[in-house]
Amino acid sequence: MYDIEKSRMVEIIRLHNEINHLLVTGLQKAMQIGKLLIEVKKGKPHGEFGTWIDAHMPFSHVTASKRMKLYRKRKLFTSTPGLLLTEAYEILRPAKPVASHVLRQQTVSIRDIDPNPYFDMGYLHPEVVAWKIKSFEHIGPHFILAVRSVGDRYQNICDHDHYFAMQKLGVTKVSVSVVSLDDDHMKSTVEQFDHHPLSAWLHDFLTRPDDDDQEDTDER
Repeated sequence: MYDIEKSRMVEIIRLHNEINHLLVTGLQKAMQIGKLLIEVKKGKPHGEFGTWIDAHMPFSHVTASKRMKLYRKRKLFTSTPGLLLTEAYEILRPAKPVASHVLRQQTVSIRDIDPNPYFDMGYLHPEVVAWKIKSFEHIGPHFILAVRSVGDRYQNICDHDHYFAMQKLGVTKVSVSVVSLDDDHMKSTVEQFDHHPLSAWLHDFLTRPDDDDQEDTDER
C-alpha cells in the first residue's frame, strides 16, 4: 500500500513539474511566434496580413497582436526568470481610462480636436469610417469622444473611426469627456482599441451592398 501511494506521489510531482515547465516555456514559444508573425507581416502589402491570418493561422487577430507585442516588449521579461505567459500578458495589459480620470464633460468644436499623436493612420479603415458615416446619417452623431486637454486644444484618445467619420460628415460641435492621461497611456490606449487589422469577414460585411441597393441593381 505504501509503495502504491509513493508511486502516485511521484507521478503527481512529475506531472506538476511538467505543467510548470509548459507554462514557463509557453512564454518563450509565444514570443517566438510573435517574432515570426512580425517577419511575415513585414513581407505583406498593407492590409493583407489580416487576410493571411484568417487563411492560415489557428488563432485570431487579437491573439496574433498579443504575441507580436510580447516579442516587441521582450526586454520587460528578461529580469524575471520563470515568468508565466499569463503573467507576461498581465504586465502588458494597458491601463484603461477610468471614471476617476475624467475631469469634465463638455461640448467643443471638432476643429479643436487633433488625432492621438500615437495613432497610426495605417489603421484607419475607410470601410469602417464609411459605415460610421452612414450610421450617423440615420441616428445622428451621438458618440461621445474621449479626449485629453493639451494647451488650448484637445487630442482624441481612441475610436478614431468615429472621430474621422464625424469630421467627414461635417459635424461642428461634439460632446467630449476630458480625461487626464499621460503619454504612455495615450500610446497604450490607442494600441489597444485602434491598432487592429480589418478582418476579411468584416471587410465583406461592410462593403456588401445594402438590400435596397441590391434591389435597385436587380431592377436595372
